[in-house]
Amino acid sequence: MAIKTAIADDHKLFREGVKRILEMEEDLEAAAEGEDGNEALIIDKNYRPDVMIMNIRYAYYEWHLSSG
Repeated sequence: MAIKTAIADDHKLFREGVKRILEMEEDLEAAAEGEDGNEALIIDKNYRPDVMIMNIRYAYYEWHLSSG
């Protein structure tokens, strides 16, 4: 079973690069991507990824406010 991953970063080029790297691995699936913390929350709710790769700026502020 593949490990489902998601990417959240405001730089499209970064997201695309990470997605390409993830897709090179058999056991990793790039399930979804978003460009900010709010989209990361939606991705988490809808796709339930095993791993979320995200810009550290989103990790506390938006995630904390929305999960409280």
